[in-house]
Amino acid sequence: KYFYYVSPIGKGYEGVSAMKKWCERQSLPLKKTINEYRKTILKYDKYKTDERINGIEKIQQTFKEASLDELYYFDFYAIERFGKTKLGYYLLYSKQGQSLSYMKKLINEIKPLINRLIKDKKIDGIAFVPPTVKRELQIMKLIEKECQFNLRVLKVEKLKTEIIVPQKTLSKLNDRIINARDTMIIREKSHFNRVLLIDDAVGSGATLNEISKQMKDKNVCNHVIGCAITGSFKGFEVLNEV
Repeated sequence: KYFYYVSPIGKGYEGVSAMKKWCERQSLPLKKTINEYRKTILKYDKYKTDERINGIEKIQQTFKEASLDELYYFDFYAIERFGKTKLGYYLLYSKQGQSLSYMKKLINEIKPLINRLIKDKKIDGIAFVPPTVKRELQIMKLIEKECQFNLRVLKVEKLKTEIIVPQKTLSKLNDRIINARDTMIIREKSHFNRVLLIDDAVGSGATLNEISKQMKDKNVCNHVIGCAITGSFKGFEVLNEV
């Protein structure tokens, strides 16, 4: 159900066949590795409720001013020893690999999860974080087009600059905050009560937090719920102890 593996030549495997291929490549015993993987999955599953991970404490710990009210993602991008999760692989090959088949796999996985979140949280508006890297196929645009969530869409624009600096290339948190604050623009005039703000992945959370702050400063909405396909596990070990 959970395990996924892409071979060095680009062939995808899932389930038992994926574990067999992975073990062959690593020269590991299959049965023992399956048991170890099961234990690892159980460790990470304790962070999930209703098939989603609550990441708001991470935002509150990271930022002096946490504008985001709630934050959820559907899986970690990668886990210890076993590497990328299934959604992590789907996202990687949807974005960098520009694979339409992986984009469709990804959408099939996340659409019901997003719909459940919309229903549970009584969302009345939705927004999508615009891409920062030019690609022929943009996964966020495809999600917006294919999923048809039947909600009013709050438009977020990416300011065009001479040199585009993607968030992931910035190592310092303050630089990420400046990048998000000064390049993401909200031009919405309507008012929403509860907005779902969707991004593909959460690293520091700076983009979601800064867009949320701008929404509130411009009185566009009262409550912002961030949602990402995957997020980093960094910081969760500490939060669990706290």
